This record gives sequence, C-alpha cells and structure tokens, in this order.
Amino acid sequence: MTSELPNTVAYDPTAAQYHLTLRYNPLLTPTLPRIGPDDILSSNPAPYSPETLKGMIEESMCATFGKTSANAKVAIALSGGVDSTLMLAMLRRCFPDLEIVAITVKFDNAYDETEPAARTAKSLDVDHTVINVGEYMRDLPAAIHAVSLPMWDLHWYTVAREAHLQSADVLVSGDGGDELFGGYTFRYRKFLQVIRDDDTPEQKIRAYLDNHIRDYVDNQEAVFGPRMNFSWDNIHNKLRPYFDNHLDPLKQVFLADYNGKLLYNFSQISSALSSHFGIKTVAPLLSPRIIRYAMQISPDQKYDTMGNTGKLPLRAILGLLRADHMVSDSKAGFSPNTASYWSKHGYETCASYLDNEAAKTVRDGWISREWISNHLHRDETDIRIINKFLGLLAFEVWYRIFITKEMDPETKLD
Repeated sequence: MTSELPNTVAYDPTAAQYHLTLRYNPLLTPTLPRIGPDDILSSNPAPYSPETLKGMIEESMCATFGKTSANAKVAIALSGGVDSTLMLAMLRRCFPDLEIVAITVKFDNAYDETEPAARTAKSLDVDHTVINVGEYMRDLPAAIHAVSLPMWDLHWYTVAREAHLQSADVLVSGDGGDELFGGYTFRYRKFLQVIRDDDTPEQKIRAYLDNHIRDYVDNQEAVFGPRMNFSWDNIHNKLRPYFDNHLDPLKQVFLADYNGKLLYNFSQISSALSSHFGIKTVAPLLSPRIIRYAMQISPDQKYDTMGNTGKLPLRAILGLLRADHMVSDSKAGFSPNTASYWSKHGYETCASYLDNEAAKTVRDGWISREWISNHLHRDETDIRIINKFLGLLAFEVWYRIFITKEMDPETKLD
C-alpha cells in the first residue's frame, strides 16, 4: 500500500526497488513473449544447426526490409563484437544496395572499439560515424524523459539520437545476442563454480544474483528509506520460477536473463526510443521463431566452458559468411568507464543532486540519507558503490521529472 507524497501523486515504490536492485522492472508489460520453464520442457526442439539458424535470421531480415523503399536509409549500432558485426554482414548480404550508416560510440578512458568497427564498416562498404562521449550523463534528463524509466545506463539514447540526426528510417540492433545465445560469459563461469548438484532453488538464485555485482551493493537494504519497504523476498520471488524447475542450471540462467534484462530493460528502451525519435528499431534476432529456437539450443552448443567463449551459434554463422575475422578479440560493448567518469564528473554531479537537503527522494523517505552521507564523500573506488550512486542519480532525476514535476527534461547535468 502506498502513501501520499507531499504535494504529489501517490507513488508505488516496488518498481524502484526492482530498478535499483536488478536494473529492470518486471512489473512492466513486455514487448516480447515471456518464456517459462514449461515452454522449454514441453517442446520438441528441432535439431540445431548454424545453417538453420542463419536461414531464420535471413528470413527475419527479409520480413523487415523486404518492403523497405530503395531510398530508405538504415542505421546500425556497430561495436565490433559478434552481434553487431553479424547483423551488418547479413544486412549487406541480403540487401547489397541499401544505404547504411554504422554508428559507434566511444567513451572516455574506456575500451576503444572504433578501430575494429571502422575496419568492418569499410570492408562491408558502409558509412561510419563515431560519437565521442565524455560527460555521457549530461543528457540523462532527456534520456530518462524519452524512456520514462529511472535508468542511468541509457547509452542507446545516444545511438538513436544520432540515427535520427542522420535521417535514418530504420535503426538495427543485435539485441538478444547475449541472452539468447550465451553472451554473458563473465557470469556463467562464476555461477557454475559455486553451485552444486543438490543446491536448492534459493541457493541458485543467490548464486545468480551474486554474479550481478554492478546492480546492487552489499548493504543494499540500507540504501532505501523507511517508505520503500525493501525486501529481498520480493526480488527472489520474481526469479524463483526460473530456478525452481528441472532444467539444466545454465539453461535456468539463460531463462532468467531472457525474462530479465532483455524483456524489461533492452527491449523496453528500444521500443520507447523508437517512438521518441520516430525511427523504426529492428532487432532481427528477436523474431518469435528465433526466440523459441534459441531457447531450445543446449547450453554446451552456446557456451564453451573450457575456453569461456559464448555466442557459439552466432560465431558459427559468421564463419559461414567468412566474416569471423572481423570480430574484435576484446569485446566490452558500448560500455563507459564509470570509475573514470566518477572521478571527472560523476562525484560532483551526484553531490549536487543527492547531498544534504538536495535529494527529493531522500526528503520524501524513499532513499536513506544516512547511506548517502556514509558513502558519498569517501575517496570512492568501489565500482559497485559508484554504480549505485549513478542509479540513485537516475532515480532522483526521474522522480523530479515525473513525480514532483520540478525538472525540465532539457536540463543538462553539468
């Protein structure tokens, strides 16, 4: 039950608990089909082959672009990794005359993906634009207003805005590559190392969450104020269906990932930004047929435990296209260096909006004044604390735009 905020509408804190702990809100209406354990256990999967999957992706692209005008302009987010390289290679193969511009985002002091992306763009004869981003949260109010969600990692806003500025009609993404084909290798190995055959669903949920170290802090309960009524039970209950079943443990992880960040983070953001910028966003890997097929592929055909290599089906298709040499060996995605950002800009920005009496979310009892006071002014190097402050900043901005209505979305966070 919610309480009335001073001079504002009633606000349900449950969504904020999810956003500030999981970085997504499972209470939203998904734009993709939910997949449950029964959907996997009761199905008779077709035998997996890279050729079959390649045909499905080509079919998905043709269904999307087959009726596209010859004068249409297509933008694609190109990072140099498996997903975006495959999407661009197949797009060029299926539609050799289509006008395409590849967009790469470069963050200060982060892994530079512009060189491998530029080589791929040149090889496939597409224009290439690099966006250099320093104060990448400067436009956070505009990004949050566009998606209506209290999220800080809205890097897709930069890509979508550039596609709009380039007068693109369609923006193509490789969304789904990680969740459907085993891309989160940094988490799989750790998960498999700590679980045992006789672990309970609760133990596997804890092991799964322990791998999401960017999303919450050790004293997560202390982050929230008295009106939030935070409970780990709420978080665990949302994840329990994915681990309380007879699936292979790694398949349980794939199921939780698909029904988590993909359904309620990435797809929600893509859909909202498409509407905001008037661009059609297309994710060829997310056709219902490919989703069903991918969820049936066995974990060992997606993820090599010995080499800690994921996305094996997509890598195999790149091989069929003779484009596997284009993929960067070191792949981090469009990922900013949050520690560097914190030291240059983030600390001062968070102090301006969250310190002392500044934070409206603290004033109204949703976030703990004590937790902010205990952590904000330390010489912070713990990336989990830094990311938590960025999450709290996003929540504060969202709160001021949509709840107290005292922030103009055009405000710059200088």
